[in-house]
Amino acid sequence: MNDLLKLGVVGLRNIGKGHVRRCLDLPHANVIAVADAREDRLAEACEEFGDVEGYADAANLIARDDLDGVVLAVPNHVHAPLSIVAMEAGKHVLVEKPISVTSSEAREMIAARDQNERVLMVGMNRRFSPKVYAIRKLLDSGEFGQVYYAKTRWNRRRLTDVLWERGDWFLSKKLSGGGPLIDLGVHMMDLVWHLMGAPDPASAAAVQFTGKGSREGKKLGRSYRMEDFIGGLIRFEDGRALHIESAFFSSEREEVTDLTLYGEYGGITMSGREWSVFRTEGEEVEDIDLPPDPEAPRSSVEHFVNVLTGKEDLSSTPEQGLQVMQMVEALYASADAGTCIYLG
Repeated sequence: MNDLLKLGVVGLRNIGKGHVRRCLDLPHANVIAVADAREDRLAEACEEFGDVEGYADAANLIARDDLDGVVLAVPNHVHAPLSIVAMEAGKHVLVEKPISVTSSEAREMIAARDQNERVLMVGMNRRFSPKVYAIRKLLDSGEFGQVYYAKTRWNRRRLTDVLWERGDWFLSKKLSGGGPLIDLGVHMMDLVWHLMGAPDPASAAAVQFTGKGSREGKKLGRSYRMEDFIGGLIRFEDGRALHIESAFFSSEREEVTDLTLYGEYGGITMSGREWSVFRTEGEEVEDIDLPPDPEAPRSSVEHFVNVLTGKEDLSSTPEQGLQVMQMVEALYASADAGTCIYLG
């Protein structure tokens, strides 16, 4: 593979354009093609990024024989088909979270990865920061013992106008795979699960509530067909557990994004983007000044480039994406059925 990777980006809303901007700072990657079905977004991106070829049809971008990899920042229901087409065309793929709408689609993507011997990465972007890398190294060292329990929340008070305008796919569980759990909660669930060492899930129990979203949607002439709020508990095969909450509509004072990891000898919290690390042995609580890892990537696309150039082993594998989808599906199934769902 050439030292300078040639990438294409499909989907030019905020996330897709963010990937292009981050690649501008990477010495071993160059975005040479972008695609979006909306003419206005395509024109804006081509004007901003200059020396790129623009495509209204993603298939034409994927068909180029000079691309090493493709970054897919597209609606959830086309993650699987576009990833498979791209890998069959010989491209490595970074696909945004969630890996797919269903776990069966994720398995098809893994099969295509194996058949075509390509890299397939899931863009769980919360994993990729210098601070998270430092925390993962600390936990892997065993200094805090085992993280036996964790909890996380990402609760919004309501959807903003921008989110209402994301398109009908975003408001349809069939096309998006779910509501706040798969849009927001999956980020935090994956981050905590990753920091815990990705233990195998054993069961899930959840409750969900609806009503406010559909009422607000009706006022806007939109059909909102997902949960307002979901809360649940995932138990792992080794006896540990993770509690998760996620909401598009909740009675919080303001939007809440946080997590807590309970280790045998210390704790880790995050609120917003601020982290706190502390030991709890003995009578005193000892704060730890944990500097960010200077060698860590600062984005998922930087990690993708590092993997393709041999600088890092792949994190956020499709197998892990499949397990995350299985946990999401189990939480939804439990909430629907009012009973615990067993995995495995």
